[in-house]
Amino acid sequence: MKRILILFVLAAFTFACGNGGSDSKKEKTEKEPMSKEEMLTEISKIEKDLEKNPENNYEGRAERLAKVLKSYADAYPQDSLAPEMLFKSANVFITIKNYDRAVGTFNRIAKHYSDWIKVPETVYMTGFVYDYHMNQKGRAKEYYEKVIDNYPDHVFAQEARVAIQHLGKTDEELIEEFEAKNKAENKAS
Repeated sequence: MKRILILFVLAAFTFACGNGGSDSKKEKTEKEPMSKEEMLTEISKIEKDLEKNPENNYEGRAERLAKVLKSYADAYPQDSLAPEMLFKSANVFITIKNYDRAVGTFNRIAKHYSDWIKVPETVYMTGFVYDYHMNQKGRAKEYYEKVIDNYPDHVFAQEARVAIQHLGKTDEELIEEFEAKNKAENKAS
């Protein structure tokens, strides 16, 4: 009888310890987000992997990268790297042809990080995505004009002016215009 009681206590103790340990580990991985360092390590790992091996499931891995970049900005919105992480995420979305998410991410940067040094580029890129990828010339012009109006001396304001001049032109028209400009410059020199 004593032997059965001891076996029962040992079995109960073993079961309780084993079950509790796996549950708490499972809870931790499911509920706790990655730390800042873990996210930065994961971002670096995925970026290197995409660079080394671009042909194997690129879109899925790029989507994972965009998710971790966004998660970093969500978890640490006041961190100085947050807008850069969103900017990278938006560019990943462009790469995988998820243009709506790219535009949404660029707009988030402009709205929440308006003092960030790359905001003029961010607004320009929004126009660029509308122009070249979504064929929404009217929306593109709005964003190009925002760059010109809000950052008139910035290099992207000049880019926006050129982009507005080219809106709606075919590739052939742009080539003819470029060739005519080159001829005129060659005659002048």
